[in-house]
Amino acid sequence: MTTEAVLRRMDGAGLTVVASAMAVADANHSDWIRTAIVDVFGIFSEDRDEAVRLCEEMLRDTDDRVALGARQLHGILAEIDPVPRPA
Repeated sequence: MTTEAVLRRMDGAGLTVVASAMAVADANHSDWIRTAIVDVFGIFSEDRDEAVRLCEEMLRDTDDRVALGARQLHGILAEIDPVPRPA
């Protein structure tokens, strides 16, 4: 899936693209994006935590679409409880 590939970049550019898509997605597309987010960031807590940090930066973006999508993305990430945690 394209969304998963973009998210697997694990960087701000990929998250910005997904946040922009989230902001304008209909309910069906939002579900697909949510599934990709959980699939990518539901494995390692450190990856999820870094994505949350990047989303917090994007919340201040001057592009309203990015900021709105970042809020949605941040909410999804906050609900994820990854299995492996650092020792």
